[in-house]
Amino acid sequence: KSIIDPEDIRVAIKLKIAHNKEFSHRPDRATLEKWAEHKNACPLPNIPNRAGVPLPQERFCLNTANFQISPNDPRQAAAERQAQQQQQQAQPMKK
Repeated sequence: KSIIDPEDIRVAIKLKIAHNKEFSHRPDRATLEKWAEHKNACPLPNIPNRAGVPLPQERFCLNTANFQISPNDPRQAAAERQAQQQQQQAQPMKK
């Protein structure tokens, strides 16, 4: 359709109004207070009484080295890979 009718404009205005009403509605104060009361019903955990930065449990910490630094000489790395491959080929296969 290459020509816009007045009906097209009416439909567009209706959709725009409906869209604005749907997404701009804010909950009333009583509803917000009810949500806050429900959320705040669970007490916060106690703060540990120790010095230093409080970190999560060890299993949740991501502060360990999880990478390897490549050697400065790529020829040395290639030689090490080749030596490893030769060792793997030299070992008899286990059944």
